[in-house]
Amino acid sequence: MSIVNNKLTKLLSVYKKDMLVKLKKVVIDTAVNLEDSAVRDAPLFITIDKIAVEGMKGYEVDVAVKADPEEASALAAYFEFGTGLSARQILAPYPDYVKKLAWTFKGDVDGTLKGIPYFYPNYFRLEPIFMAKLQKLLKDGH
Repeated sequence: MSIVNNKLTKLLSVYKKDMLVKLKKVVIDTAVNLEDSAVRDAPLFITIDKIAVEGMKGYEVDVAVKADPEEASALAAYFEFGTGLSARQILAPYPDYVKKLAWTFKGDVDGTLKGIPYFYPNYFRLEPIFMAKLQKLLKDGH
């Protein structure tokens, strides 16, 4: 019985390592695609970058506007969502978590800047592709 347990343990360990490599590839490929697409669509002064993190929670890649100081991130949000009526129209189909984030940049006055979304349209385009790849990997193993 010990030989069978040892062999099974080894096989499961190899399977786990192989799946993690494949999962990381799906995550990284999606992050690179999101970064490239968002950079292509963003105004030239906006910097978008990805940061990979591997730790206790697993593996993740954050793709976000890289802005310092805080005013630069507000400007990036204004260009993504616009201000005033433009923001309302752009945000209408978005989920609540995006609306909540966007409205944190809202000032007291409705502005007239027409938004040119560059990040979230790419995110929402890639999300179902990412989920389908994950489901296929978990179902088929490749």
